Amino acid sequence: MKTVWKNGNFIHCISILAVIGLVMGPQNSFAESAKKKPVNAQSVAGSAAKAQQLIDAAEQGDLSKVQALLATGGNVNAKDTNGATALFIASQENHVGVVQYLLNAKADVNAKRINGSTALMAASENGHIEVVQALLNAQADVNAKMMTGATALMAASREGHLGIVQALLVAKADVDAKLADENITALFIASQFGHVNVVKELLNANANVNIMRKNGATALIEAAEKNHAEVVKLLINAKADVNARKNDGWTPLIWASEKGYLEIVQALIAAKADVNAIAMRGGVTALIMASERGHAEVVKVLLANNADVDFKQTDGSTALIMASASGYADVVKLLLTANADVNARTNDGWTPLIWAAEKGFLQIVRILLSSKADINAQTIIGTTALYMASQNGHEDIVRELANAKADITLKTKQGKTALMAAKQNGHAKIVQMLITHNPNPAKNVDGQSTLQVVSKDGKGDIMELLKQSTGGSQDSTSYIPAISSNQNTVNTSKYTDTKQFFDAAEAGNLIQVQEFIATGIDVNSMDKDGIIALMYAALNGHLKVAQALIDAKADVDIRYKPNGNTALMLATGEDHQDLVSLLLSANADVNLMNKYGFTALMMAAQDGYTEIVQILLSGGADVNAKNPEEGGTALMSASEHSHLEVVQRLLSANVDINARKKTGETALILASAFSHPNIIHALLESKADVNLKNKFGTTALVAAQVRGNKDIVNLLKQAGAK
Repeated sequence: MKTVWKNGNFIHCISILAVIGLVMGPQNSFAESAKKKPVNAQSVAGSAAKAQQLIDAAEQGDLSKVQALLATGGNVNAKDTNGATALFIASQENHVGVVQYLLNAKADVNAKRINGSTALMAASENGHIEVVQALLNAQADVNAKMMTGATALMAASREGHLGIVQALLVAKADVDAKLADENITALFIASQFGHVNVVKELLNANANVNIMRKNGATALIEAAEKNHAEVVKLLINAKADVNARKNDGWTPLIWASEKGYLEIVQALIAAKADVNAIAMRGGVTALIMASERGHAEVVKVLLANNADVDFKQTDGSTALIMASASGYADVVKLLLTANADVNARTNDGWTPLIWAAEKGFLQIVRILLSSKADINAQTIIGTTALYMASQNGHEDIVRELANAKADITLKTKQGKTALMAAKQNGHAKIVQMLITHNPNPAKNVDGQSTLQVVSKDGKGDIMELLKQSTGGSQDSTSYIPAISSNQNTVNTSKYTDTKQFFDAAEAGNLIQVQEFIATGIDVNSMDKDGIIALMYAALNGHLKVAQALIDAKADVDIRYKPNGNTALMLATGEDHQDLVSLLLSANADVNLMNKYGFTALMMAAQDGYTEIVQILLSGGADVNAKNPEEGGTALMSASEHSHLEVVQRLLSANVDINARKKTGETALILASAFSHPNIIHALLESKADVNLKNKFGTTALVAAQVRGNKDIVNLLKQAGAK
């Protein structure tokens, strides 16, 4: 089964950490000094004005004005409301002459902003090598840390500033310093972004190559996942553990195989990576993942290095089953050449042939038949390759199987044949084809002939074909119900394994789901993971299955216990617009929140699903709902993730444009912090308050200045930002 539940990832770049850190610091120095002694209000105002003039001059690189202000009593270490000094601003803007003058004037080289960032960090992040050298010569603390734990070395490593990395290491930067909440080091960051020369430099400085993040990821896993082949090779040469595992058990080789990164796969295998390592998540191997994704060249390499061709993952699927179900004929051939079991079965009895027939992959069906696949193999509930092809209307495959002597009379446990499946789904040509191969259609276990059931269904064209094939001998008007006429007694003996019910809902098998419903199965029963059939249908976009379940009184608001997601949230997360509409028409509660305080609207806004946002708004979604923990709204999420169309839809729905998170950020501050000019323009056009501050005094303008985005700074100033 596919993974049902999504988890958020934590990979923030250093520059974003610098912005987010703004909301975490203490009050600014002006407030602290005001508590220490009484000061004349006029004097304070004058000092603050002069301080701002000095900082503005430093930002503009106006050396003569800086000199004049200091000569008239200006405080070289004065700070703005976010704790930035003139030295910090000049270092960030690369005004070398101003930086040197301020240092000579005894500027505090290690002064920190409220988030803990220093002038050295700002210069390192922005690649200003001359400023970095000047600051280091003035005894800047090379290992100073932000509140997040970020250092100048991390900032330079993320941006790939090799010369600065070298200068910092010469100055004794701690090569293994870690972020406060994660074991992320400069080496991990450089590996993640593929900065080969920086990785070399850090390894030469004896960086610990095997430090693990809290989720188990190492620099090697990250580089392998991101397809940085040269970095992978460097890390391997530095004795990185090629079999390291994330918490879900995935190794670098499994990741690279799943992505199809051949060069990395070859490098890892050459370094003795375990080719048959098994992941805890899904029980998969590198070969299974490469086969499922159709990476034929990777499959070749894995097979040549003794990958277990018949290993079964948690649900019983093998590499051949996955390749057959996914439609990769070249991979199927490779696996069969390696003696893969052509008749391997999943836990519910599906073979490669049944999967290929169900999906409509004719070439694979032919390959499997030529390799002696069991043409009449049946699943646990009795379906065959012919049955699945007939049900889904795959005429070429039905013809292929019928010509290969598939048993047309085989029945499912419900007593249905391939012919019955074809008629029930309106596939007249397949009905005719099967009649040609079997002119005496079978009856189901309740005594019904195909003609009798067709008569009830009203499929006239198919009924006529059946009459012609039998000389009209069957009674086209009689109908014997499949369920006992005693409405209080339902025969449930035919389907006792509820797992098959969930599998059918997940696979979108409407006929099987309807059969289960007919037996009286509890449509709100949960599988071992706490998931109901409607959730599977919603997640996988099976509209007709969802409708059948809703008609059978499925509870549209049942929650998945671990995270509180509902079917509506799952459909939203996969952008299934028709399913979202269906669930809303079934009175799904559009404003329910999951365990983490997210509504369906918040999810759609974050993912940029514009049409679903509109559907949810039309269905009564609360446009101003707030996450109870953080205070975030749909508008904030869309603004942070730069989904312009979503932002525009929300703005037209009377959203509170100036709503604040608990820490005070607005959508505008977030858009500025993440450098999204189009979003900022849209928010400003809708009259967003440009001068609102978060609880620590940060405005959208300050956030833009920290990011060094002059275009956004100018845009905000034109809108009246101060």
